[in-house]
Amino acid sequence: MKHGLIAGLASVMELALVMNSAGMLGAQSSAPEAVAPLGPPVERALRGGALSADGGTLYAWGSALYRWKLNGRKKANGDGERLPSNLSFGEGGCVADVNGNGHTDLVLEARPASGSGLGRLVWLEAPTWKVHVLDSGIEMSDCMETTLLGKRGILMVQRNAQVRFYPYPPGNSGNAPYQEVYSFYTPSRQAGLLRVDVDGDGKEDILCGNYWIQSPAAYNLPWRLFAIELYNQTESAASLRLALIGKSGRELVVAQKDMREANVSLFRVPPAADPKALWEEHALAAPGGFHFPAGLALAGRRIVVGEHNGSSSRILWYAPNPDGVSFVLERATTSRPVVALLASPGGVAVIFDNGVGLF
Repeated sequence: MKHGLIAGLASVMELALVMNSAGMLGAQSSAPEAVAPLGPPVERALRGGALSADGGTLYAWGSALYRWKLNGRKKANGDGERLPSNLSFGEGGCVADVNGNGHTDLVLEARPASGSGLGRLVWLEAPTWKVHVLDSGIEMSDCMETTLLGKRGILMVQRNAQVRFYPYPPGNSGNAPYQEVYSFYTPSRQAGLLRVDVDGDGKEDILCGNYWIQSPAAYNLPWRLFAIELYNQTESAASLRLALIGKSGRELVVAQKDMREANVSLFRVPPAADPKALWEEHALAAPGGFHFPAGLALAGRRIVVGEHNGSSSRILWYAPNPDGVSFVLERATTSRPVVALLASPGGVAVIFDNGVGLF
């Protein structure tokens, strides 16, 4: 682990010198810090992760389930704690307080024992991590705990084709009732999930894949779909990571996480423009292009991108130009393959496929 970090830092210096001589680095007063690993690599492969609501605990899952206690940019305890579970989990998941007892639970997709086919939506109840099966036939790319028009519950993306909502309490039947928010009738696999008030009507809308979905006035009324952009190069073109800049709901950074030749762009609604029209694109650039940018996070107004591209993986930092809509590459580091980047009050947590770090 330490030898790999030292080699990575040497590569960082070489790449930074090359970019600086080419005029690709912006003039910034405070450069981003190096990634500090939190303990040694874990034994099992990781596929996803989430931070607790206060940013103090990092959860990561895949072939096993782990937890790290964070303390700013320093580790509060050295190694990740493997939590009791004999399940294997898919990429999507979120923290939640399903039963309202104040504990941080997890809602995940438990993969089938055979390793193929559809999984189960499970609630892991803290602090014992008792497994409750909520639903079956699940393939979940994203989920989040939210309040949807007065009802608290879990919003998720099912099979990259449907946004659905499971209201609390979910019950114990293994077939929890849900509300279909919107189904996508396109060949593209939609991924990425956020909530924000896009149109300024006081109700939070939904961002998913290529679209924003306008909230109705009441729970049982239909939602309306509007395209932000029209990524459709391949079936995976709309499988995105999403990050909002500011609170306006009209500046969105997207990364095509499953694309070998990927786009990473800022999409914005220009002043006085209608958000129901296609948004204005400002593309970011990287040496050689972006390749499987599975990690996307904001550190202030900096954009951080992490690639899941084998031994050629990188983490790239972008600083905003004075125009506020374009970004300059500030730094790029070689990296282990990145599964996800998660912004926290103490920095940005990095989930690799075999461990975690913080910067």
